Amino acid sequence: MDNLEIKKFLMALSKNNNKEWMADNRQWYNEVMDQWFGQVQLILDRLSKHNPYFATVEPKSTAHRINNNRMFNKDLPLYKDHISCVFAGTKNIRHSSFYMVLGIEQQYLGGGMYRVDKDSLLKIRKVISAEGDRFNEIINNDKFQRFYNGLVPDEQQLSRVPKGFEKEHPYAQYLKRKSFTVRRSFSDSEFSELGFADLAESAYIHFQQLDAFFVEALQ
Repeated sequence: MDNLEIKKFLMALSKNNNKEWMADNRQWYNEVMDQWFGQVQLILDRLSKHNPYFATVEPKSTAHRINNNRMFNKDLPLYKDHISCVFAGTKNIRHSSFYMVLGIEQQYLGGGMYRVDKDSLLKIRKVISAEGDRFNEIINNDKFQRFYNGLVPDEQQLSRVPKGFEKEHPYAQYLKRKSFTVRRSFSDSEFSELGFADLAESAYIHFQQLDAFFVEALQ
């Protein structure tokens, strides 16, 4: 099965976003998920060369649910328009926050901390406050900038430095953040190529130092 069969399924699902259609097409869904997990395994094999933890991960443990969480927003469609995974496993983000998203509107490789819980955010801010030079050097590394073009803008960034930190801190722009993420978009043709695992491996290599920073901060 071609990798882009996954995209075809997502496009069909977006036009028929209901339980009845999903029930009638459960076999198709299972087939594309098997294809997805096969791609995830290829990438895990590559990542394990750089971090042995990835060799312990089962592909099925990496996937997010395709159902939307409608508890606080009943207007959301029943199913998402994308498939995504966290390569360390959805319950093991403290080992790595590297992930992949394939969808109709956006598809990318990336990582980082997105709208993390209050306690984790405080830990990250404390480490940035103490080791701001190190964090800034990672973010402004030439190769990192060329590959990821820096951090994704944070729409929820505070207007002021949070309580408990110096108002004139040299890295106040980082302390104000609630999210610290990077993204490298990929095209349908890139995803369908046999060398996609090469791109994923490169994305991880460029992200690895930032990933290590967050892992250490959350210990």
